[in-house]
Amino acid sequence: MKNLGIAVFASLVVFSQGVFGHEFNWTNLMLASAKLQPAFDYEANVDSYMYIYRNDVWDRYRNDEFELQDKRDETQEIMKSRIDSFDIGEAFVINTSFDFGEYDFSNGIFPVESIGESAYFSESRYNSKSFPSTYRVFFDNPEMIGDLKMNKELAKSFLNSRKSSYGSVDRSINAKMEFVIIETKTNPRDLVAQLTKVTFYKDRNRTGVLETFESN
Repeated sequence: MKNLGIAVFASLVVFSQGVFGHEFNWTNLMLASAKLQPAFDYEANVDSYMYIYRNDVWDRYRNDEFELQDKRDETQEIMKSRIDSFDIGEAFVINTSFDFGEYDFSNGIFPVESIGESAYFSESRYNSKSFPSTYRVFFDNPEMIGDLKMNKELAKSFLNSRKSSYGSVDRSINAKMEFVIIETKTNPRDLVAQLTKVTFYKDRNRTGVLETFESN
């Protein structure tokens, strides 16, 4: 398994889905970060929360400090409830892709260009006010993702199935990463996650499983 650097891996994100877990988006990362901060400052972020999630209320009352204070108190309770109810133990899901290299005849594998501890996925939001504009998720167990193990005959057939009529080979494989966020780094925009399951698929529609890696 070959590890990719920060810039390369961060650019591999294709799309996310939350069918069986949290959708990988800015809002959910913000909620996770806030939930993991024992001293999260609700008062310092209430105006930003109101601006983002109750924009009609913000626009209507922002110029009246008396009405606005009431709306701040109201919004702070809404924010606390939403963060408290956010399930930090529920897995996030990212659909992405990895590249594999030339077949290693000695070890019977296609080496996968995977992630290292310095690589991350990120989500950003324009005009996030007091919240971080970008949240980054790093992984503390990237070694869980292995290589594609195949005997020579199966490997040859697999490679042929990905070869075009012009002889070029598609060496990217679609993958689904499932993970839980466990802590924030010193800067709360940076989150640390543990991979729980990574699935490689045979096809672009993700209908056939090629390989699955799970944490112990």
